[in-house]
Amino acid sequence: MLKQVMRKIFFVFIMLAAIIFVTNSVFASAPAPSPKCYIEGTIQSVEFKEAYNESCLTEEYGCPTDMEYYHPARYFFKIKIDSVSYVSGETDFVTCEDMLPLNTEQTIFINKDKVKMGDSFEPNQKINGQVSSFWGKSFDSYTLVPQCTVNSDCYPQGFTPGKCGTFYTCSGGKCYEGSAECPVSTEQVKITPEQALSKATEITTIKKIELKEENTKPVYSIKGTKQAKLLFIISVSLEVETKVDAKTGNVISINKPWWSFLAW
Repeated sequence: MLKQVMRKIFFVFIMLAAIIFVTNSVFASAPAPSPKCYIEGTIQSVEFKEAYNESCLTEEYGCPTDMEYYHPARYFFKIKIDSVSYVSGETDFVTCEDMLPLNTEQTIFINKDKVKMGDSFEPNQKINGQVSSFWGKSFDSYTLVPQCTVNSDCYPQGFTPGKCGTFYTCSGGKCYEGSAECPVSTEQVKITPEQALSKATEITTIKKIELKEENTKPVYSIKGTKQAKLLFIISVSLEVETKVDAKTGNVISINKPWWSFLAW
């Protein structure tokens, strides 16, 4: 009888020990295996968090077994996934496409000690790298894609420099070309605005005249309208632009609508 009682007590003791072993914060169970994936994406937002420890480490009953206890200093990104591919690892539980679906925003972090010297992070930057999933998605390694690489000889205010007459804006690591005026050397300008206007004989109503540089030459652009009859019947107003060389006074071009040959 005494042996049976002792066996029951021993069994209860073993069960309690097993429960304590499982729930003790020191023995945390790892997440299910997941693959390493390579992504290309666009940063939507960035947040930096200093290092900290979970408060449950100091509590009597410890921490749950499915969490990270010690959090180093990190950058957290919201990244729009543009492409994803498999690198290595287990895919029985989850694939790269499931873990990082295309065209979705994913939270991916990088530890501060893995940040390359001189790098800073901003929205709309392109970022590529290898991502693992263990207590959250994190970069094993990364590369920031340059926003724009444009050689130039003119610097329009507020834009990445481009050639004279053009500028380049950057979005998501891509360059988009537009047009912008470049400074005109007044030493090259020999014709006054009034003299340039006298050359715009195709324009009856002047709307705008501006001095700008085109192909390294100072040019007056004169815009306005001309009244005419379409097919000798319908009254129309033609939009006309006359360009005059600001150095020589010669007419460079006269631009009209393509159908202007039908109007007199």
